[in-house]
Amino acid sequence: MSRFAVLLAEGFEEIEFCTITDILRRADLEVKIVGLKNGLTGGSRGIRIMPDLGIDELKSSDYEVLVLPGGNPGFINMGKDQRVLELIRSAHAEGKYLAAICAGPAVLSRAGVINGKEVAIYPGVKHLLKGCTACDLRVKVEGKLITGRSPQAAMDFALTLMDMFAKPQAAKVVRDEMLV
Repeated sequence: MSRFAVLLAEGFEEIEFCTITDILRRADLEVKIVGLKNGLTGGSRGIRIMPDLGIDELKSSDYEVLVLPGGNPGFINMGKDQRVLELIRSAHAEGKYLAAICAGPAVLSRAGVINGKEVAIYPGVKHLLKGCTACDLRVKVEGKLITGRSPQAAMDFALTLMDMFAKPQAAKVVRDEMLV
């Protein structure tokens, strides 16, 4: 079974975080919510989430897919945290999947792991990309890189991850139950 580590920074985008976590768990995929700090973490709209563990507790063997929701100032807080940048670089070097939505790809760019790639990203932050290009797709999959454009694309992004990693029957059940 594929395991996911979803990063949670102060100011995360609630729609993206909740949709991704919900869909993956519905499909019986293991999702660990990884906070940059211990204790409750507030989203950009004031919803507070309790992480399963802190970033300093996360081990490489805990996950195969690293997920970065967007959100402002969530993506800024991730991008200035050296632990996050090192985690991204290590995951990339180990051949793990990287998934980021909205402003999340800007953090991947800052970590220097998406050079030469084309990514879906929130239009208002595409100027932060270095060494890669933005596209207008809602979801873009390029090898082990999965990117999404915006909160509106969160469902498509989450379903793409589910379809890539869940057992086909589990994915079918989720789609049938959710009428998608």
